[in-house]
Amino acid sequence: PDTGAVDLGYHYAGGVSQAYAELYVATNGVDTQDGTSWVNALRSVGKALALARDGTHIHIGGGIYSNGVEQFPLLLDKPGVQLLGTNRSLVFLQATGSSRNVVTVEGASGDARIEALQMTGGYPVNLDGGGFRIVGSDLAIADCVIISNRTINNLNWGVGYGGGVYSANAYVAMTGCDLNGNQFVNAFWGYGGGICIVSGAWSIRDTIVRNNSCSSGYSAPYGGGLYISGGAHVLTNCVIQGNITTYGDGIHV
Repeated sequence: PDTGAVDLGYHYAGGVSQAYAELYVATNGVDTQDGTSWVNALRSVGKALALARDGTHIHIGGGIYSNGVEQFPLLLDKPGVQLLGTNRSLVFLQATGSSRNVVTVEGASGDARIEALQMTGGYPVNLDGGGFRIVGSDLAIADCVIISNRTINNLNWGVGYGGGVYSANAYVAMTGCDLNGNQFVNAFWGYGGGICIVSGAWSIRDTIVRNNSCSSGYSAPYGGGLYISGGAHVLTNCVIQGNITTYGDGIHV
């Protein structure tokens, strides 16, 4: 009823905990520590993601975070969570041997961000997006290398999307990235060796998409570098080079 009072909404009784506002991961860390400083760093990115709350910033030190230490895919599914590497030439998320993609992003929003990381070795079977799988999210990806990821669909009449990145109904700002040597292979139909975007809206700036490929076992594939189906997207100051497929070596829209 209109009583003239202003309803400011729900308030947490004890306020918002700052215990996990910043988490730290290092190759000499230990997952039984609290991860709230470099001295008490965690060993795995997966453990940090499990501890993360809305808005947590996860700082990742130089080194290789590989299958066995990590359980791939790494799942980012909370608003505002950020994965922040120290340097993309020093921090490797390496999914080799896992038969999974490297990072899955579902339902991320706010200022969710992935920065200064190198993602490699993703090889999911009958699942889209070798390096990244991004669904229904709002995300920034900056200064990352997405290299030598593959995806394969060996089902009868199987359709596959995105050797390096698959995105569906997502809003993504990608800046200063390098997508190199990713591929989609052996599908009935194949779409997007480097990036496959379905609906949503992407802004891609200062990014190189090179040496990616898309092949199929039956019908001719589309978009060696970049495949787009629906949505509103802008590419600014990008290089699309040396990609290979049947329809649209560089870009198929």
